Amino acid sequence: MKYAMKASLSVRGDIDDLGEIVDAIADELADLQDCDDKLLDFAYGSDATGNTVQFELTVECDSVDETVTIGGSWLRTAIHATGGYTPGWEDSGPRQHAIVYEIDEAGVHVRPLERV
Repeated sequence: MKYAMKASLSVRGDIDDLGEIVDAIADELADLQDCDDKLLDFAYGSDATGNTVQFELTVECDSVDETVTIGGSWLRTAIHATGGYTPGWEDSGPRQHAIVYEIDEAGVHVRPLERV
């Protein structure tokens, strides 16, 4: 089954060029995509005025939970590979910041996430 996971994250600290940082994270996601055929596609954007970044990962997974677990892991790995860090991720990781869409022959279905 295909799912799309959207995550909107806040960036803290002194940021000289948010766009440059997000581009570096995207480069790392591209490297991960080359290594794992479950990561089908991704998109990203940023808002420097609000210090937020948005990522959308399209993945091939068996469930919403697997999508959030694997997609969140790829995203966190890419952030760490660029020298970023994710304090409190285990407590508020992508599950609080993500929306998952299920994609099938009938269309796209929004699946709300519940904190586990």
